[in-house]
Amino acid sequence: MNINRFFILIFFASLIFSSCKKEVEGCTDTLADNYDAEASVSKPEDCTYQKRFTGDYTCTFGCKGSLAGVFQSADMNVSELAVKSEVNMIIQSTIGPIPVKGTIISKDSVKIDAVLDNLEVVPEIFFPGTGSTPIKATAVIKSTLAISSDNKVLSGPIKMSMSNKEPVVISGIPIPAGTLKLDDTCDFKGTKK
Repeated sequence: MNINRFFILIFFASLIFSSCKKEVEGCTDTLADNYDAEASVSKPEDCTYQKRFTGDYTCTFGCKGSLAGVFQSADMNVSELAVKSEVNMIIQSTIGPIPVKGTIISKDSVKIDAVLDNLEVVPEIFFPGTGSTPIKATAVIKSTLAISSDNKVLSGPIKMSMSNKEPVVISGIPIPAGTLKLDDTCDFKGTKK
């Protein structure tokens, strides 16, 4: 009789342990790059979203202030970086390529907080009469851009400021570095090609 009880105890113990489904950790968000259909448990850091943002965009800036004549439209390429929470963004504008890094802060948003310290610009583009010889400038670009649910449109306000890092001459008058400053907030909209 003790043998029967022992076998019954073993049977129920094995039934209890074998019937519990094992939790599988991974990304459970279907919008993520690394979605795992087998996963049952997900933490926010388990999911990556670079592919939602990557691609070639046709962009409009909608600047209304001092940069209105400079930044009207541009092309932009967004590509993956080794760090899965970051993307490389290169804006091809009238002043040349502007490279910035974006930090993905959610599945729908990328944050830009860039200081470009040695950006080469032609001052004539900003200030008539300053010449076509490129000078070094400092540009500060800040934004949080949102991607649409279909991953086609990236939009949001972009705060931009630029200042000359080198002296420039306007009509024979030398202007010291840091004197020429442009600030604007632009309504950015990029549509994937």
